Amino acid sequence: MSELAKAERRIAELDNIIKRTYEDNISGKLNDSLFAKFQKDYEDEYFTLESKVALLKSEIEDVQGKAADIERFIKMAEECGDVAELTADTARRFIDKIVIHESITAPDTENLNSKGKPRQKRMQEVRVYINCIGEFKQE
Repeated sequence: MSELAKAERRIAELDNIIKRTYEDNISGKLNDSLFAKFQKDYEDEYFTLESKVALLKSEIEDVQGKAADIERFIKMAEECGDVAELTADTARRFIDKIVIHESITAPDTENLNSKGKPRQKRMQEVRVYINCIGEFKQE
């Protein structure tokens, strides 16, 4: 049984336990101080499980969304067939966006000028986002 199903089953059990505990208190089978202790413990577990269920459902939705995105990407790739060269049309089809950040200049400690001081090198961060997949990260 999945973790989600176990948590949902336990929540249903706790609903019944809380109701019975309340009824036992009302009927006099359970004194007020013991009822308060049990009630607090059950409610704490109940709210913890509700949070866990919400988190698990959110994670499941994320995974399902990613799986659907991957399926769309594979279908798109299959429609293109073998791509021998990157054409503008292929690039538009696969690339969602390209973000080019402002360039920065920093000392290049590996290359020194004639006076022995580091030369300046220009760096610029470029991020490429692929349709259905997200940011392409080159390792």
